[in-house]
Amino acid sequence: MKYAILFGNTEGLTLEGCDFLKVSGSVAYMSAVKLKDIFEDAEDILGITEITGETGLTREICQIRVQQNIEGKNDRDRLIPDTILILSPSYLSKLACTSSKARKNFFQRIISSDISCIAISGTDSMPVFMRSFSEFYHIVIFTSIYDEFLLESRLIGLLREKILHAVSLHGSLVNVFGHGIMITGESGAGKTECACRLTEKGHAWIADDVVEVEKRSNMLYGRSQSLIKHLIHKRYRGIIDVKKLFNSAVICDETIIDIMIEFQITKDIGKEKECSYPVEKVHCIMGVTLPCFQLPAFPRGTNAHRCVENIVSKFML
Repeated sequence: MKYAILFGNTEGLTLEGCDFLKVSGSVAYMSAVKLKDIFEDAEDILGITEITGETGLTREICQIRVQQNIEGKNDRDRLIPDTILILSPSYLSKLACTSSKARKNFFQRIISSDISCIAISGTDSMPVFMRSFSEFYHIVIFTSIYDEFLLESRLIGLLREKILHAVSLHGSLVNVFGHGIMITGESGAGKTECACRLTEKGHAWIADDVVEVEKRSNMLYGRSQSLIKHLIHKRYRGIIDVKKLFNSAVICDETIIDIMIEFQITKDIGKEKECSYPVEKVHCIMGVTLPCFQLPAFPRGTNAHRCVENIVSKFML
């Protein structure tokens, strides 16, 4: 089954045969993904310590839904169909002390709600009754060392990557000489200042702070997060609309990302002048490999933009 994700104004739009989710500027399609593909190479990301019900890994999931089970609430009213349910050890401890009938009712609600998968947060030990339930009904259950809040965040990020083929990166995105440049680095490394100086020289501004990256046909497209589109945070000046800083002709909605540049803060002031020899490596995002150049940070913003231009010029040769 195909699913459509709708971005922006969708008034009057109908997509026959498609389920859809309105997110934020164009229409994108996605296919259901098997749980085994979602969990592939995700042990460290999710802090997985044990997983049972492996036969349920062939189940397909097509929704970005993660739900915490909040103690004291009515499970019948709360359980959302086709979701990944996070349970805390304290909740399961209380469930273990209830009658077998109460546990049976709880499991029946999980089955009737068609829960995709269950995650047990903040533990490396799975209760015996949960393991038995998992293996009998072929429902995947895993334990994680992370608390429910961090686990929920990481699950949502992983689902976005696998289902929507999209991730969020922290940094600045510009287009220099026709090539999309994603500038990353620690806070205070000069990412925004560098992007501004490049835009002042006539290069294209795309996004700052949070960059939404979407994979299409084995290429990565970057754009600003809808809530902060065309906004920039400048030190000592606060939040500013980029349209007040630059000509609208150099402000673009998105670009293909061709190069990653990582600013690294260094205490060695002399290294600030070493932009002629950046360290080159590769960076993989959603299976797409990009050249990545490491540069010493330029907190005063004197040379960074020139170094970026030099890198792109050599990349074009």
